Amino acid sequence: MNDENIYLYVMQEIEDEILNKAFWAKAFALSNGDDNRQKSLYMQLRVKELKQILDDDNQEYSDIFEINFNNTLNHNNINSNHNVWIERLFSWASYNQIPEPVYDKDKEYISGLTRNIDELLTLKELTINVDNLSELPKELFNIVTLETLKILNVDKSEITEIPEEISNLKNLITLCIWSENGYTSKLMKIPTTIKSLKNLKTLSFYGHLINYLPDEVGYLSNLEQLYIQACKLTTLPKTISNLLNLKDIRLQMNSLSSIPKEIIVLNNLQYMDLTDNINLILTKELVSLKSKACTLKTDKHLREENDTTRIIEEKLAAWISDHSSDYEGYRHNISREEMLELEFLNLSGYGYDIPKTINRLKNLKGLSLEAITIKHIPKVIFQLTNLVELYINSSSYKQNSITTILPNEIENLKKLEHFDISSNNLKELPSNISKLKNLKILNISYNNITELPQNLGSLKNLIKLNCSSNKLVKIPNTIGELNALTELNAQNNELIELPNEIFNLVNLINLNLYNNRLTKLSKGLGKLLNLKYIDLAKNPIDTYSALNAVFNEVENLNLKQITFNNDDYLQKTAQSIKVLENRGCHFRWLK
Repeated sequence: MNDENIYLYVMQEIEDEILNKAFWAKAFALSNGDDNRQKSLYMQLRVKELKQILDDDNQEYSDIFEINFNNTLNHNNINSNHNVWIERLFSWASYNQIPEPVYDKDKEYISGLTRNIDELLTLKELTINVDNLSELPKELFNIVTLETLKILNVDKSEITEIPEEISNLKNLITLCIWSENGYTSKLMKIPTTIKSLKNLKTLSFYGHLINYLPDEVGYLSNLEQLYIQACKLTTLPKTISNLLNLKDIRLQMNSLSSIPKEIIVLNNLQYMDLTDNINLILTKELVSLKSKACTLKTDKHLREENDTTRIIEEKLAAWISDHSSDYEGYRHNISREEMLELEFLNLSGYGYDIPKTINRLKNLKGLSLEAITIKHIPKVIFQLTNLVELYINSSSYKQNSITTILPNEIENLKKLEHFDISSNNLKELPSNISKLKNLKILNISYNNITELPQNLGSLKNLIKLNCSSNKLVKIPNTIGELNALTELNAQNNELIELPNEIFNLVNLINLNLYNNRLTKLSKGLGKLLNLKYIDLAKNPIDTYSALNAVFNEVENLNLKQITFNNDDYLQKTAQSIKVLENRGCHFRWLK
């Protein structure tokens, strides 16, 4: 590039009033107010700068300058101002090591800036993805002929400001400016001139110091997606109510304390994420969004607009801290947040009424009320619909004072698998217990129950049934429908006979009939192919007959232990005993 061309280039800058302000100010100071002398001095300073740059053997810059010089003189379709902006834009791109366009294997654009003027002026998408980018050049936004640019993405950004000239990108549809490391970002605001981007549909900022959105955002009437994430937002402008086309709002990881009530008018809103805003108040307007088919995602324990809820829950947390203990008997202070996450609560060993507010423990899966003094089970317990385990018993067999029938609300515990209400004074078991379809373990021992409900057979998943130490005279024949049952403990009752259907329990392993009033053992024992333990002691049953009943079925059984009343003579003479012992069966003889 010769000197004449450089002088010609600088002359064009002066004519277009596109000047290096520092050089222009210096020329003014030295010219003593003489306009012509000022222009002359400016030309000397600017030409010297360009020659020094070109003489530094910077081939890339020389090529760019050559292109722009030719376009300055010959490109009739472009205003001369634009050529200077383009030259500066290309220089900025080279300085910041922004590469030429990069494409994936399918030839889809990924990132980079073209250095071809014709391509630049038809650009539809621009993604700048370089480390430590500190500024966006005004030149980019002053090339007003960039009418085709619709998508602008800036990743890994550490820019300090967005030029107001962004308003020139009239056809922009998507604007995304993300900081890879939010703690290094110094961008604090969005320019008010953004209101000119009337075609914008997606506005996204991530990892900046932006603490508010300008009211002018409300002019973006076509906006559908608003993402301001990992910033410092404390509130939203009321003008957000003008964005009637908004479908998706994501404001995670900010410092929001409230959302304007005007948001309720956004009838097209489908999704709103407000997680990680620890000071956010859950207003009734936010809650009402759910009724408009909007998916609202928030932290679980937001403070509600009416602080009464928080006060109630904090009082409950204090109560639980005073009355609960862990498995080893130690008490622990728990916070409101920890309480609301509780999955198991041990309230054993204390004499008190259960507070009604316990129904706020929506995540509770296990509750132990062992050995507490209560007259009835509070109905609020049956509002804990996620319970899987419920213990209202006494491990020392010291009876609680529950004497009333279980309330009908017990059927609300649809997920219950283990229910222990042993060692109370219950006289009957309600028929609606059959609605606990997931029940696997039922312990009703040490009560005063005289009969079991006829529809007991509906508990198809029941594995263990302990109905010992009651006043049962019979077992309903529907027990034969409990196909999953492996253990039946009916000791210490007043059973006179067993229903034949009991021998349909093909998965039964342990059958305890100790201390009843059985006089005979019905045929059909051989059907219990998995039976390993049977206890018939302390029954007025003829041991010889019972032994024969077992022996006659011996080919089908795999017994490991039989318990009988003591019979010295039978122990010495019965050949069947030796046969069973040879098969691995152990005999227990109780006096």
